[in-house]
Amino acid sequence: MAGLTIGKFAEAGGVGVETVRFYQRRGLLPAPGRGGSGFREYTEDDQWRLAFIRRARRCGRPQGPQGALCNTDSRGQAFGACASDRCR
Repeated sequence: MAGLTIGKFAEAGGVGVETVRFYQRRGLLPAPGRGGSGFREYTEDDQWRLAFIRRARRCGRPQGPQGALCNTDSRGQAFGACASDRCR
């Protein structure tokens, strides 16, 4: 899934482009790297993080500034610690 532009990334995640930008401004999604074409490219890890954010929202988890939802850059223990028990 590497190399998705913001439009394709948003579509694959079931959100709009402005939602992706909103999550980036809030610090919930990191800014993506740029590919050889100069376009921002979203990776599989970005897609996983977007799915996590959406699940957390459905469970009523608040989203504070600077990524207070979950403050980590990788999958694993830190994400698990952020999950609400009522979402499982």
